[in-house]
Amino acid sequence: MARPRAIAAVCFAFVVLSFLVHCSSSPETLPPPPGTNADGPDARALARAAVIQGSCLDRNENASQVLDRLYRETYATGSLSERIQTADLNCLSTATSGCQSLRDCLGITIDDAPQLDCKSSCAGEVFERCDGRHRIRVDCARHGLSCHPDAGCIAAPAVSCELTVFRASCRDGRPTVCVNGVLQSGPRCTELGLVCMDSGYPGCHGPFGSSGRTTDSALIVPYGGVACTGSDLLAQVNSGTVNVDCGGVGHGFTCQSMPSGSYDWHFCGQGTECNPIYPPPAPLCDGTSLVLCNAGKLERVDCTALGFTGCDATRGACMPNPW
Repeated sequence: MARPRAIAAVCFAFVVLSFLVHCSSSPETLPPPPGTNADGPDARALARAAVIQGSCLDRNENASQVLDRLYRETYATGSLSERIQTADLNCLSTATSGCQSLRDCLGITIDDAPQLDCKSSCAGEVFERCDGRHRIRVDCARHGLSCHPDAGCIAAPAVSCELTVFRASCRDGRPTVCVNGVLQSGPRCTELGLVCMDSGYPGCHGPFGSSGRTTDSALIVPYGGVACTGSDLLAQVNSGTVNVDCGGVGHGFTCQSMPSGSYDWHFCGQGTECNPIYPPPAPLCDGTSLVLCNAGKLERVDCTALGFTGCDATRGACMPNPW
């Protein structure tokens, strides 16, 4: 099974744009989706990208949380989140312009605008919104998407829907829902080795066993560790389980187990120096470096090497930043 390709951010998209068990006895390890690399990304490179995102993009999500999301969630192909996290992570991982890298790599600008109270809107293909302190703009066209004043950056053409009328369901193997008056679809479940189920609310579910759980989200596929099966991770995906090839989550990753009281945490990672999930420990400053939990390993990232002037101990982020 392919790594949970993190296109972070339907989580990310909603923040910026608006505005786990019953197991099969012998689940198979599934191949990666078409067009993906079975060998996962370099963890060190992801850490650099996560530090920039965690410092500059959202005051409510730090770099360790960004990494956790990148490793454990999958989003719909063609969404803003997916395009950012697949096409532009390489750019962020080598960027050296501090928060300016958001504009250079992601087409996102965040400006101080404490007096500005603007509604979500489009200026051509640039989506804009304000949060009372900042003005956030996203160049949708940069990601091959179109701007919608309510839904943000979406694939054209937009299909309107009425939430009180539309019935969320599986369509063409994809969970399809009405969000902000626009039809939106999650990943095609079979491409991830999962099945689309309508159990109360559509979503991608693991093909093995059934815990009776309902869908957590239609647009995001969350992977929760249940056990290690050799180097693979047996993961809960909504009501069912699936085997995840940890080598596809990150280069050289294997399944890790960390005891915590009466419970053991299981995840794809590179060590057990720290627990990277639920929630991961907050990053800390050590001189000009940010120390964060990267898939179970404590990682140091020098803020000055990314174009920042230092480390902000109050936020656990590189500085300067807009927050």
